[in-house]
Amino acid sequence: MQTTQTAPQDKDTASQGELFASFELADKKWKLSLSDGRRGPSRYTVDAGDTDVVLECLTKARTRCGLSAQCKVRPCYEAGRDGWWLHRWLVVLGVDNIVVDAASIEVNRRARRAKTDRLDGDKLLAMLLRQHAGERVWSVLREPSAEAEDARRTHRELARLMHERTAHTNRIGSLLLLHNLRAHTVIGGRDWAACWDRHRTQVPPLLRAEIERESAWLKLVKDQIRALEVARRQEIEDGKQPLVAQLVRLRAIGPNFKSSCVTGALLEDAVRLSPAPAVTLQRPESHMPRGRRWISWPDRFDAWSGCRGEPDCAQSNRRAGRLRRHCPACDRSRRVPSQ
Repeated sequence: MQTTQTAPQDKDTASQGELFASFELADKKWKLSLSDGRRGPSRYTVDAGDTDVVLECLTKARTRCGLSAQCKVRPCYEAGRDGWWLHRWLVVLGVDNIVVDAASIEVNRRARRAKTDRLDGDKLLAMLLRQHAGERVWSVLREPSAEAEDARRTHRELARLMHERTAHTNRIGSLLLLHNLRAHTVIGGRDWAACWDRHRTQVPPLLRAEIERESAWLKLVKDQIRALEVARRQEIEDGKQPLVAQLVRLRAIGPNFKSSCVTGALLEDAVRLSPAPAVTLQRPESHMPRGRRWISWPDRFDAWSGCRGEPDCAQSNRRAGRLRRHCPACDRSRRVPSQ
């Protein structure tokens, strides 16, 4: 026979359990799914970036689940455009938050599936419960320091500007081909102004104005690239980038690759394969998952760069036409074109 028990009115019956939460982030609205693992999820929709309302939702979910104010909150969200500010804000509140690599989240690819923010939030919450139960269900990203995160800006901006430079150059060349004009000089180079003065009258006025606007954009982008390269070179000379300065000792590695190595990639292979004297480089704090390389082509490139100075290395003797011998570094960099 079952009997009911009445709790004393002056006694706090809240439990010291855990509250699990998933954040489905978007540009305008966030979807929050919260549960203690025993009840169904509580779903809330808040304005993007409204941290005060997020705290109110956590309090409501804690009350619904009968948890005390001192219970542990374990949220998660996918890495994306919001970066690390939300993670750092939650850590300051004493919350055990994790940031998930979106590419590691399991999905059913056998058939078409429904995909909404609510379903994605519930999926994250279910996987979060499995993660804290001891199952490894995804890759967790490591938070970089504020200084390390800011140090990535220079080489990433340079990479973006270089893509823009190529886009403007290709656009000008394509516009010239509309009237069978082929630039026999580097577009945007030192001889480009004289070449354009000779051919500018051979195109219609509107097209001429468009090409001149593209040329102005190209000049602006090249000036920005030049200014960033000068500032980066000055930082290396002043000793503000010690790891990049050490990588200068490696052969055939340019400044862009050195900066990307220091701020995002692993350096053990570059140091091990280099013919230069060994240097000690510490693995940097990376925002990428544990055990994953930040980029793939620099790994093959630094392997080739390191073995190109070895006389018995097949990769370094390719141009000489000598017999190719087995070299692990060459196997890794077999598809890298010689320069």
